[in-house]
Amino acid sequence: MAILQRRIFYGKVGKGAELTEHVKRVNDIMTKHGIDQPIRVLSDFNSGRTDRIVVELRYESLTEMEATERRMFGEPNSQKDFDDYVVDLSRLIHHSEVEHWQLHS
Repeated sequence: MAILQRRIFYGKVGKGAELTEHVKRVNDIMTKHGIDQPIRVLSDFNSGRTDRIVVELRYESLTEMEATERRMFGEPNSQKDFDDYVVDLSRLIHHSEVEHWQLHS
């Protein structure tokens, strides 16, 4: 059962472009720590709530998703990089949501 994880970031007004560039940095952090998990970044193109950015990650199973997250947040060096990333992220957003979708095709 493949899983699509969507992280939806609701940016502060006028921060959409900066937020887009910032969320793309997560791929560099993951690669630095040996995680080969490509991300897909989507922007809202001025529909619905503006300055909304979505990051998608695809996993082949819940087990793979959980194992990847343990690797991302389990070692002190990667945890520090992600902590620093989140501090900067929090300056750009009001809030975020996470969704997990089961893929059928």
